[in-house]
Amino acid sequence: MLNDLKEEPSQTAANSYSDTLTEFPTRQQREAEFWNHKVLRAHGERSAADLRVDPETCIDPRRDELCYYSVTDFYRCGLRRLGDVAGKRVLDYGCGDGLLSVALAKKGAEVDAVDISPRSVELTGLRAQVNGVSDRIRLHVMDAQNLAFPDDSFDCVVGSFILHHVDVATAGREIGRVLIPGGKAFFVENSASNKLLVFARNHIAGRYGTPKYGSDDESPLTPEQVEVLGRCFRGDVVVRYPSFVFLRLLAGYAPLCSGKAMMKMLAAADHLVFRCLPPLRKYSYFQTIELRKATAPQAVAVRSAGPSS
Repeated sequence: MLNDLKEEPSQTAANSYSDTLTEFPTRQQREAEFWNHKVLRAHGERSAADLRVDPETCIDPRRDELCYYSVTDFYRCGLRRLGDVAGKRVLDYGCGDGLLSVALAKKGAEVDAVDISPRSVELTGLRAQVNGVSDRIRLHVMDAQNLAFPDDSFDCVVGSFILHHVDVATAGREIGRVLIPGGKAFFVENSASNKLLVFARNHIAGRYGTPKYGSDDESPLTPEQVEVLGRCFRGDVVVRYPSFVFLRLLAGYAPLCSGKAMMKMLAAADHLVFRCLPPLRKYSYFQTIELRKATAPQAVAVRSAGPSS
C-alpha cells in the first residue's frame, strides 16, 4: 500500500509535482518541498495497518510522541468542541498526514483535505483508503492562503499546526470567507508565549547536536498574531490549554532526558503544573484556538477560556 511513498516518484510524477509547486509563491514552494521530504522520511516505511485511525482516541500507532506530548488530547478536545459533525462539510486546513481528515470522515463528515505538500495529500489519500472513507474525503493540493472554494462552503474548519506556517491575516480572512455564518473552526497550534522555549527553539534547536524539527520559514504563534487572526476572521476567538506541555520537550532534544524513567518524570511534572498552577497553563508550548463566525457584524475580542480549560 505504501510503496508509492517509499520510493522516489517516477519522472512523470516528479514533473507533475514540480509543475504544481511552481504555481505557488516562493515561501510556499519551500514549505511544500520541506514537507514532501518529511513525509517520505517519517511515513515511507509504514504498513497499511499503521494508518488506521480510531476517531475516539486519535492515536497514531507509529507516532508515540503524539501521546507523550498530549497532542492526542488536543485533537480530542477539538473534536468535542466541534460537536456532531455527521453530514457536515468540513475543511481540513493543512491536512498533513490525514489523521484528522480520517477521524472526521469516520464520524460522518464530508471532508475536503487541503495541503501545500503533494506528498501529504497523497498520504492522506492512502490513509483514507485504509480506513474505508475515501468516498467522504476530497483531496486538494492547494495554498491555504488562497483557497479555491466559494464563500460559505463549510460548516467547520480544522487544522493541526498550520497557522504558524502562514500569514495569519490572510488565513483569518480566508477561513472566515469559506465558513458559513455561525460556523466553527478549531486549530491545534504551538505558542510563543513561553519565552524560554522560544529562545531554545531559536538558538539551540539544530545546534550543539540537537535536532531541528521545523522549517526555516515557520515560527511559533505569538499572542499578537492570534489577535490579528481574530480581527481578520471577524468572529469570536477563544484560546484554550487542554494540557501543559513544557518540560516534556526536553525528551526530544536532550539525550540525557530521553530515557523512559526521565520521560515519565518530565511528563509527571508537566501534569502537576497543569493541575496545581493554572495561571501557568498559558506558558504551554501547545494551545488550541477556537473560532466561531458571527451571524451578524460584531466587535471582535480574543479571550482565554480561563484556568479550568
